[in-house]
Amino acid sequence: MFKPGKIQIYLLITLLCIPAFAISQITSKVDSFETAFSNIKKTEGKYRELLKFSKMTENTDLKVSLEYARKAYVSAKQNGNVKGQVNSLFQIGYIYLNLGEYENALLYAQKSYDLAFQQDMFIEMTYANDLLSAVYSQLGDFERCVRYDFETLEYFETINDEKQIGISFGNIGIDFMHLKNYSKALEYFNKSLNIAVRIKDSAGIAYQYNNIAAIYLDAYGQKDKAINYYRKALKINRKLGDIYQIGINLMNIGTIFSEKTEYDSSYYYFYDALINLKK
Repeated sequence: MFKPGKIQIYLLITLLCIPAFAISQITSKVDSFETAFSNIKKTEGKYRELLKFSKMTENTDLKVSLEYARKAYVSAKQNGNVKGQVNSLFQIGYIYLNLGEYENALLYAQKSYDLAFQQDMFIEMTYANDLLSAVYSQLGDFERCVRYDFETLEYFETINDEKQIGISFGNIGIDFMHLKNYSKALEYFNKSLNIAVRIKDSAGIAYQYNNIAAIYLDAYGQKDKAINYYRKALKINRKLGDIYQIGINLMNIGTIFSEKTEYDSSYYYFYDALINLKK
């Protein structure tokens, strides 16, 4: 799991407001959830449906999503479903993270971790650990971030999950980048890149090209080398059709050309980014 807010983007993207018809559609969807929920029997399935509704509303209404997650926890606890409690506590912590309520996010992430630890639920412990790292990232405490990310790495190395090992390497690299230990950051970004190449994870390759470019630009001021890595990321993201990442790559390249006072090239990449982000 990549931590929210840990990817560096050089320009902020201003999003248009959601139109009124979209809001009415959201309201209608919430109403349909309530109708569906009223038909669920008071069994273990109730927790599952509540948690599903929470996940379905987390991108449209975080407060509604939080309400469903809390209800899911109560339902799981009433039925003695420990795994359901762990997952619900995680979801509550994740929603608080997105609401910017970091103390509550830490509280519920820790509760999820502690309960998972008591039951030897190692994968759930790892996810809670990752959430704790994400919260400390938002708080700017990267010393704790790197500690949690190394713990996550250790677990995935134990079960030999190569893709998750690669993701953990990338997260550790980001921690070191924020700690201004750029040589270590570059080391872990390259470790992550090597795994992504080996397992043919195109999105992972593009992601690490983007991170490596940021190191060369921020730490070493090597603009041309940074552009080269951003272009590599851009080429892959175009093949993947990832509009958001394409836009980020284009904007980053455009920003560097602007810093180099090569304004024609800068305009070209900014305009291309705008066209892509409007799709």
